Amino acid sequence: MKRLLLALLVALAGALVGAAEAKVYGAKYTIKPEIKEVQAPAKVQLKPGEKKAAVQVTAVITWSGNYPYTIRRTPTTVTFAVDGNVVHTTKITPPYRLGETKTVTATLELTPGKHTITVTARFPDLPQYGIKGGTATKEVTVEVVAPAVKPVHLTGALVKDALLAVPAIAMLDALMGYPITSAIDDALGTDLKGTLQSLLDQLGIREYVEQDVVVGAGLTAALATDLLAGWAMDHKQLVNTLTMLDVGTLLAPVVTLAMYLAGVATLDNVIVDLAEQLGIEGKMVVTTASAAGLAVPVITALVGYLADKGVKQAAQIVAPVVQAMDQLLTTLASPVVKYLGSVSLGTLKL
Repeated sequence: MKRLLLALLVALAGALVGAAEAKVYGAKYTIKPEIKEVQAPAKVQLKPGEKKAAVQVTAVITWSGNYPYTIRRTPTTVTFAVDGNVVHTTKITPPYRLGETKTVTATLELTPGKHTITVTARFPDLPQYGIKGGTATKEVTVEVVAPAVKPVHLTGALVKDALLAVPAIAMLDALMGYPITSAIDDALGTDLKGTLQSLLDQLGIREYVEQDVVVGAGLTAALATDLLAGWAMDHKQLVNTLTMLDVGTLLAPVVTLAMYLAGVATLDNVIVDLAEQLGIEGKMVVTTASAAGLAVPVITALVGYLADKGVKQAAQIVAPVVQAMDQLLTTLASPVVKYLGSVSLGTLKL
């Protein structure tokens, strides 16, 4: 009986204490964080060789509400998000009071482009103390500008194309039936067509140039892949792949022509008659030699791609070729760069 009475007394005392606490904490307090400002550079310029910018973002936090005491136990959580993804979280630890300001800083790594930085400050609800928290957000925009690219290799590729243009157009003209030289002859009264045919006869390649697609048009394709390789070297994008594609494109007509001259293949050995397939009259053909020539850029580009993907064996094969092409394009560009003098190639929007 005594134990029962003691238990009742304890329960009654607990209820009275609870009622007293409810009376003390029954009033609702508010503690709401506010972000006074977020400081970050509006624009950041990357230096050559840099792929990301380390951007410092600073937020100034304060609190409003009606809580009359110093906050001694509960931290305020501050997050930094880049384009909606939280990348950094920190806490403002007590003690602090309403109206005080605290500064938090985060260093964020940003890639080239415009980014929205969102800072969020949160104080939690504390119902056991009758406190209602809150959340505040503020955004700023930071633009990271990619490093200026000097198109030295692309300039070298343009010079290289200028040197290749005459033989490339001549071979393409022969493949198409000499429309270009014939038009010039008609306009100027010259005999460029006869001169070109005579030159090809002397070299012993006229028949192959006039009929084989790869021999006749191969150098023309190289004019485009030259530019791709130059762009890749300047921007350091797929350097091995596009450089080896360019090398393979240059080698394709050489391999095809070598097979004819060595007697390995003849124009009679036709796999596909392009003219017939396209519904036009002519003698353009793809032979076994053509197939071998076309395989060259495919293989070289594949090896270059494997090198770009980090395959060591492929990288060892590709490295000296890419280095030689790099030196060639740089050398070809040097007179242009020297001539331009103080004019920065980096100002060209290529």
